[in-house]
Amino acid sequence: MQRLGPPPVARSAREMRGEKLLRGEEGTLILRLRDTDVVKVWPSGELQLSSGGYATALTARCLEAALGVLGLKLLTDAATGEWRVSDGRALLRRFEDGMRVPPSPVVPDRAARFAAAYGGEAPGRGRGKGRYMPY
Repeated sequence: MQRLGPPPVARSAREMRGEKLLRGEEGTLILRLRDTDVVKVWPSGELQLSSGGYATALTARCLEAALGVLGLKLLTDAATGEWRVSDGRALLRRFEDGMRVPPSPVVPDRAARFAAAYGGEAPGRGRGKGRYMPY
């Protein structure tokens, strides 16, 4: 049997999960999972984390990937299902929706690292007019 039409387009795991990187007010970078802003990164390196009330495996995987880029970990307690955020050194906090994580001296440019990993531009670093962009 022949396939009609063009071949299927391979999509990344991020696209299939419904993740998008957006630019918010004050130069923030926002990682949105479907309709929920799960990670906000300010130019200063401060983070805001949220599950939007969806404490699911998909949300946990999205947060784990994003936090890994930022030098943090999301730890899950199998017995209680509780999530914790850790930097592997001094920070170990129970995950709460809307929690803020202060800038880290160990990972100084979180916003740029986050933008590079998720295909965006770092805050305040535009492409400039007339700059050659390959297609």
